[in-house]
Amino acid sequence: MLDMCTGLLIDHRHATALGVGRITVPRSWSHAVHHHPFHQVMMVMGGGLEIVAGDKRHLVGSGDWVFYPAGMVHGERAGRNGVDLVYVAIDGRIQGLPLTCHDQTGRGRIIAGWLADTRQMTEARQQHETPLLVHLLLLALTDAAQRREPDFVTTVRSWIDDHLHLPLSVADLAAQAHMSPAHFARSWRAATGQTPIDTLRRRRVEQARDLLITTRLPLKAIADQVGACDAHHLSRWMRRYLGHPPGFFRGAPLPSPVPD
Repeated sequence: MLDMCTGLLIDHRHATALGVGRITVPRSWSHAVHHHPFHQVMMVMGGGLEIVAGDKRHLVGSGDWVFYPAGMVHGERAGRNGVDLVYVAIDGRIQGLPLTCHDQTGRGRIIAGWLADTRQMTEARQQHETPLLVHLLLLALTDAAQRREPDFVTTVRSWIDDHLHLPLSVADLAAQAHMSPAHFARSWRAATGQTPIDTLRRRRVEQARDLLITTRLPLKAIADQVGACDAHHLSRWMRRYLGHPPGFFRGAPLPSPVPD
């Protein structure tokens, strides 16, 4: 598929998954500069990641796509709260995708989760379902690339992820974009469809959800880590933004361990 406006070229029919994985790593994790002979697509499911590509550093957080074309030299380091990510090695004809973009619809995270789950299937089911899910994954990534948010939104989202434990205000977020609070609030809503406060609360509850699934920390400790006033406020926000109380996520299965 070639988009004449953006220059995106993805041959979905011949894109093949060479490997799929999911890792959850702590803040101490890093991966030295390296490259691959294949394309690599990653979806950040939770936490944050610092990427070094060329002479630039990029911060990505929950809901962000990362695309490394074959041969791109890059390195990675987990953010303050660690990182949970799904990665797919792909062989095929792909060009024109940005290094990072945001999954605004949420479909990418769902598909990436399904794709990671194929590792638990029989070989026959994997062979049947993986090609379809890779096709859907690339469609979601293409859609996200075409909806790509302004750079100031990406910068502020990543900064939020690294400072969730603090009592942040709109003025704090605006300072990262070098805007006045009023101008920032208008620009943010125009770019994302959300108010800055809604975005901030959503990130707090998403991080809390991830901690409920991947740790056994008490709710009060999680509330402190994600910058909620207390466990009561966090519970109320989770019901509002995720549709479920904290206890719903505590019983979810843990992600797969980091491979040796």
